[in-house]
Amino acid sequence: MKENTQEMNQVENQKIDETITLSLSIVIDGIRFEMDLDDPDVFKALLEFKENHNDHPANIETDVDGLLDDCADVIDTVLGEGTCSKLFKGPDMKMYLLVNELAKIYLDNFM
Repeated sequence: MKENTQEMNQVENQKIDETITLSLSIVIDGIRFEMDLDDPDVFKALLEFKENHNDHPANIETDVDGLLDDCADVIDTVLGEGTCSKLFKGPDMKMYLLVNELAKIYLDNFM
């Protein structure tokens, strides 16, 4: 009887440890990155970016430096710290395109 209880506890512990995670591998310029679809910070970063920039095009036209700073923050949040500096040598409008593509990928795979 004691052995059965121990076995049941082990099975219950295994179930607790077996968490389901949703991540997506993305390859950019031959470098593999992971997008953690479970991370609420990823969702928050993409949503705030959309609200601050895509929903207000005037912000893009008047504050390009701020836009690119925000792009770098979103890229690092979504794909991992230091990713932006690996992909871009400096501020580049391609950062904006990448953030929009990451948002599209996120929505296509998660929503």
